[in-house]
Amino acid sequence: IYPMQIMSVQSRIVVSHIMHGGIFYADPLHSPHLYSLDDPTENLNEGFVRGYTYMMDKMKSIGIIDPLMTTPIWGWYAYPSYDPSLSDLEALVDSTGEDDMVLLLDVPDDLVLLSDFDGFHCVLNGYAATDLRACQCDIPEVVDEEWNLCPDCLESINMDDPGDIKKSWVHIFDIDALDKDAYIQAVFPRIETEWVIKVIDR
Repeated sequence: IYPMQIMSVQSRIVVSHIMHGGIFYADPLHSPHLYSLDDPTENLNEGFVRGYTYMMDKMKSIGIIDPLMTTPIWGWYAYPSYDPSLSDLEALVDSTGEDDMVLLLDVPDDLVLLSDFDGFHCVLNGYAATDLRACQCDIPEVVDEEWNLCPDCLESINMDDPGDIKKSWVHIFDIDALDKDAYIQAVFPRIETEWVIKVIDR
């Protein structure tokens, strides 16, 4: 199993825990995207709950199973900068707040699920991933410019139907179809101390 280098932004408390030999699992009750930190019973964003649940279900479906994982950990596989002099890691460090640190990790590749960061917003917002779709047939017709589908495929899919919308989200995982300047996010179940290559503090 080959390691995959992933960059992950974590709080100083989490980094200290990891560097002192602890295995870190994300706690959904401590995620500001999911719940209010002042009132853990208050759900803040239905879209993030949908997105996190979808990614976790996808991880399980491809064999990334960890019984202690209650929500995925997020990281970056590619974080391109408009400044060509900056590496992806340098660009991420530049965008990180003073209260956080960046971990460069060697995560076993069988524990990582990569996806298109921009396409993931279709999941968060409950929209069809129309700009990422491609015909699943061999019909050499010009595709519909709005839906990026040939007429037959377009007719077979109802983009107002929740089931068909969810089916379209699978295209966010087609990393090979992305441009070289795409932001590619990574989700994985945990962080182990031995995976840490470097800790970067602003």
